[in-house]
Amino acid sequence: MAEAFDAWRRTHDNLGEELADVAIYVMSLAEMTGVDLQEAVEQKLAKNAKRTYVKDEASGTLVKAGLPDANR
Repeated sequence: MAEAFDAWRRTHDNLGEELADVAIYVMSLAEMTGVDLQEAVEQKLAKNAKRTYVKDEASGTLVKAGLPDANR
């Protein structure tokens, strides 16, 4: 995952390849542990849809609203 972040931060040239590595790793881990990844993602998306996010001005990223800065 660090390689994907570095690719995004630096050049974007091999970002797709690095993200593919992350996806392959996650799918393999789900397979080995018996996790239904499709179901887990659907549940997580539904949970996240109920949350409120705000833009963190310092980083420009979205963070959950109402959390202290230390928990973001």
